[in-house]
Amino acid sequence: MTLRGNQPTGQIEFGLRSDEVVTRALLNLSFRPSPALLPTLSQLKVYLNDELVGLITVTPKQLGKENQTQLAIDPRFISDFNRVCFELVGHYANVCENSANSTIWLDIGKESGIDLTLQKLPLKNDLSHFLEPFFDTRDTRPLTLPVVLAAQPDGAAACRRDARLLVRQQNRLARAAVPDAL
Repeated sequence: MTLRGNQPTGQIEFGLRSDEVVTRALLNLSFRPSPALLPTLSQLKVYLNDELVGLITVTPKQLGKENQTQLAIDPRFISDFNRVCFELVGHYANVCENSANSTIWLDIGKESGIDLTLQKLPLKNDLSHFLEPFFDTRDTRPLTLPVVLAAQPDGAAACRRDARLLVRQQNRLARAAVPDAL
């Protein structure tokens, strides 16, 4: 993901299953700022669900080089659907800047990611939430759905077909939810 002076923002999105809660969150960020940026005046702002969670001030040693940093994120900010936004505040001159100048950029590397420590929530024995926990639209991981059938149940073929359709749908959602930018 490349942030530029005239397009200074970028974002990634991720979901959280309804039967899980985050107890710890850590953003591992790999980035490369333009060598033309003014250090200390240029910054990268990081937002989670529209809350500022981190500010990285570009230093002279970071300019033009690959850098890694970690930001601890308050897990209370994480909900079932989440958006991490990055905003570049880039400066290349002390006066009369042009935001479209090609020297204003910052690359966020593909090695970046969010490490979440999850805790499973106890589930109530309540069919009103069915298909959960087997199928959760916010879960982007491939679905593995165990199905147990009697030796010769009536409609066994229909049950197998429905189970396969459910797995395919969850796997399609998982592939669609993986961002290409990061």
